Amino acid sequence: MAQRKGTTKKETATVKASDMGEVSIADEVLSLLAYKATIDVDGVVSMPGGIITDLAGLIRKGETPKGVRIIRAEEQVTVEVSVEVEYGKDMSKIAAEVQAGVMKALKDMAGMDVAAVNVNIAGVHLAKPQQARVEVEDDS
Repeated sequence: MAQRKGTTKKETATVKASDMGEVSIADEVLSLLAYKATIDVDGVVSMPGGIITDLAGLIRKGETPKGVRIIRAEEQVTVEVSVEVEYGKDMSKIAAEVQAGVMKALKDMAGMDVAAVNVNIAGVHLAKPQQARVEVEDDS
């Protein structure tokens, strides 16, 4: 496939080859699927780089979400995800749910064989202290 001058080749993962041809999915697409599966997990507050971003905005801009890395090897992919979690939540449970969600999303939507999903908990968000509210009765 010829490239236009000034463009870079995007990395793709081949999903299926048949008599009809080959289906390839760009790593950016796999990253978006992993990102969406990750932010849907209860307890994930954000991903490195800030508050959870609008997924539709990332798609429109053609950007790869921060905090997700796709590593291709043969016919499998390994996904590395960095998250920031809510203080007080079970981090191992959150990580396991991220792993299961990402694996399911890539298998169900992209037909990808996922070797592993590595989760890095990069931070913990503390809840903002609630301001004490004092109600004063007015006897007038």
